[in-house]
Amino acid sequence: MRQDFAGWAMRAALFFMVLNLSAVAAAYEETEGIRFGFFSVHPSVYSALRYNDNIYFVADDFTPTGPGEVPQQKETDLVVNLQPAVAMRIKTPRLNLEAGYRFYNDHYLGYDDPDDRHAKLDSSNHTFNGLMKYEAPVGLFMSVDDTFVDQQAFEESEDYIDQIRGDQQHNEAHGVMGLKRGPENNFYLAGGYTLIDDRYEKVDDYDRQAWSADGDLRLKFLPRTALLFLGGYGEVSYPNLEGFDSNMTYYMGGFGGQITNVIHLRLMGGFQQNEYMEEESFEGPVGLGEISAIWGSETNITLGVRRRILDSSTTNYYTSDEVFLRFYRLWFQRLTTEGFASYQSNEFSEPFAHTENFVQFKFDAMLRMIFWMHVGGGYQYDGVDFKDDVASTTTTRNVLLGQIMAKF
Repeated sequence: MRQDFAGWAMRAALFFMVLNLSAVAAAYEETEGIRFGFFSVHPSVYSALRYNDNIYFVADDFTPTGPGEVPQQKETDLVVNLQPAVAMRIKTPRLNLEAGYRFYNDHYLGYDDPDDRHAKLDSSNHTFNGLMKYEAPVGLFMSVDDTFVDQQAFEESEDYIDQIRGDQQHNEAHGVMGLKRGPENNFYLAGGYTLIDDRYEKVDDYDRQAWSADGDLRLKFLPRTALLFLGGYGEVSYPNLEGFDSNMTYYMGGFGGQITNVIHLRLMGGFQQNEYMEEESFEGPVGLGEISAIWGSETNITLGVRRRILDSSTTNYYTSDEVFLRFYRLWFQRLTTEGFASYQSNEFSEPFAHTENFVQFKFDAMLRMIFWMHVGGGYQYDGVDFKDDVASTTTTRNVLLGQIMAKF
């Protein structure tokens, strides 16, 4: 079993591109926090009550293979989620420093749990992060960030879970250095490096280290349109399972820009190669296309298609062809609504070849009661059709939630 890290190298490079080219509206207005000159402290707390009608995410027609197996059926529950956090920042015209901490806790209330088994799904996670960004007067810039997650989830579970069980620690660090020139960044060149380390307390066979190096070049040939070039190489190693080691190379090119005052377009295509020490490897095309309609900072609608090659938790890789729709709208400067819909057709490689068609729909609404407090609700639907040479199943899940957030 491989741990899925979902094309981390290409995602990192695409993140840098989106960060600089997309005009995506911010969901929540930043508050002043507790300020002392350039230094500020930003405490926050988020809490939600979720109703989940399939907490083990088992097939709709699931039946246990033995009397002692958990789950015994498709089970529901209410889950209380709590996330207190604090961020400390130093912000000057050219230097930004940030350090933060977030606590994540899920507690299952046992709504549909006569044998008190759902408590094994409770989680208690700690996240620490740091960031430094600097911009020099001549157009040079650099940033370094690190995130460390201590996950204490499913520790007591010896039963079915749809991911690796037990405590684990995840550390992910990024570094970017580059040059921007011209009145509107007509020339942009950046290099990035990503380092990932995962350690599992009970299943240390799956401990892994991964690194990638990426490049990002943009050349404006029209006032609002730029040529885009991305490329990178990365490796993943498993110290205790050398046969799982792999490497990945990719490059992409295209253009992105503002076609009219409202319409934004991004088209990119390229090639990716994933080599695995055992079983099937991959080489073939990848791509991304997005068209967005953006009205100021209040409305954003994006329709996109993309083809990705991602590592799988059950086999070497899978090809994912996706169509997606994103929606954001701020009403009356108080009510934020966000929606996302996606359809994916996923083909998994040997040694466990199969297909999965995945449908997801999400909607969230948050009302700002006062400047620092938001209340709202949301809904999410997940559906998966699985098929291989032996079986065909359908799995669905509905999640309803009420939520409240205080952010200072």
